[in-house]
Amino acid sequence: SKEYTIAYVAGNMASAYFYAGPTETKAYIESLGAKCLVSDADADLATQVNQIENFITQKVDAIIINVVDPPSGVSEALQKAADAGIPVVAVDSALADDFHNYLAFVGSDNYALGFSCGVNAANYLMEQKGEVAGTCCVFDGVEGNAVAQLIYDGFWDGVASVQADHKLEEVSHLYGGAWTEEAGLQMAEDMLVANEYIDIMFAISDPFLIGALTACERAGRDEMYMCGRDGDKAALKAIKDGTNIKFIAGQDPVGMGMISADLVLSYLENGTVPENRI
Repeated sequence: SKEYTIAYVAGNMASAYFYAGPTETKAYIESLGAKCLVSDADADLATQVNQIENFITQKVDAIIINVVDPPSGVSEALQKAADAGIPVVAVDSALADDFHNYLAFVGSDNYALGFSCGVNAANYLMEQKGEVAGTCCVFDGVEGNAVAQLIYDGFWDGVASVQADHKLEEVSHLYGGAWTEEAGLQMAEDMLVANEYIDIMFAISDPFLIGALTACERAGRDEMYMCGRDGDKAALKAIKDGTNIKFIAGQDPVGMGMISADLVLSYLENGTVPENRI
């Protein structure tokens, strides 16, 4: 009934995967006759808060947000949006547990994604060694991230589902801060110096794997079975090309964005509230 303006507040568009979500969602929204404004916080909390407040000032009709860590840092700004009558949908990363003034959260079953990585890593070790044994390193983003914790817990439960009394030992758990290839490269360089041999490299997010693969190839280290979660095209190509990246648990940033767009537009046009908030 009108040309709505939807703001997509992206957390970080530095990698192809995180770029795809907001850009394709913008195209989808505009194909429906609405406007979409996209901002990139570049993984900086203060920047994201400012962007939210700017969109409120611009009187956008709705906000879709991929939250920067920690999610509690944007609660006050999002409350201002709620007070202004602007519906909010969180995508990929959930909002703070004590913040309830939002329309919906659209995300993946991150525990299941991590679980599938664990199962495949464990099956590989069974094929190679006859048991789930060896060393494992984990590349993570920000300590305390709730989504990352679900993926991590799922991974180890997936390993245990193959062999309950497994002997796969976590010898390194590194945090890259930003979810980028550069962070993966740096973590891998540190990990390779500290460990002479690694059986499994598990990354919470694909961009880490791409950076890590570069570091491993430079160092001539090809012993690792590398796996991760997201579905970055570069990581999928690396599997196809026969590199050490062997398995990816894929999610769908474009699909999540499109569902978020449908939810806010249905709410604006018809007052429709989702049956399930999550």
